[in-house]
Amino acid sequence: MDTNTTSTPPRRDVRVPYLALKHATGSDDQPVFYTVSDKKATIDVDAAGELENGNCWATPQGWVLVRKAASSSTYLLDPHDRSTRIQLPHLPEDGLSSFFSCLLSDYPDPVASERCLVLLIEPDDPVIWYCHVGDDAWVRYEYDIGALELPDESEGYSEKLVMCSVASCDGKFYFNGGFDELSVLELDGPAPVFSSIAIRNAIEEPFGCQKEFLVESGQELFMVSLLAATDLNALYRVQVHRMDFSA
Repeated sequence: MDTNTTSTPPRRDVRVPYLALKHATGSDDQPVFYTVSDKKATIDVDAAGELENGNCWATPQGWVLVRKAASSSTYLLDPHDRSTRIQLPHLPEDGLSSFFSCLLSDYPDPVASERCLVLLIEPDDPVIWYCHVGDDAWVRYEYDIGALELPDESEGYSEKLVMCSVASCDGKFYFNGGFDELSVLELDGPAPVFSSIAIRNAIEEPFGCQKEFLVESGQELFMVSLLAATDLNALYRVQVHRMDFSA
């Protein structure tokens, strides 16, 4: 990764993201859309009806995945124009967590969206759900990317590693990014393929690094590091690195 300036590839029509906020169980609050550009929540009766009584997951690409159990329908919703939807096969599983991560492999075109793949990632278990626009069904896949030994718990105790801090870039999904290695998920073939990229000239981990996030912007991949000192709730710096795939 480096911070050199290079030419940016031509951008597709990228919409400013919305966040879909669902009310907590037992709450009288209605679901709302939060618009990033206007920095405010949009309380809309139609929007609330769209998200109420169904699962919904916001994507970094600006669309919202909606699963409506009552009508057995699942689709991508454009919050800028809620008449614009991309139909998907219905997600068969009930009770899916609202904390799932949802990403798209590409910025979808409502007219020709077949190349777009939708990925749902369970936060606590090594399980993903995925489908292409136009598929007949979702695929549920249990993956194995290794385990983390936890000697403090008990001898021989370990937990399976899960995908976290996932970003989609150029049709691939990158996750568990660090200063010396980056994991990759490809879903082009008949089965998911997991691999890793060793970071040449690995970055030295900065002092006080609290957490890293992978972010796609302008069809490039970035790693954002949050830096804190003794007070973990007080950030003193944010560091950003750009992945240079050519190197």
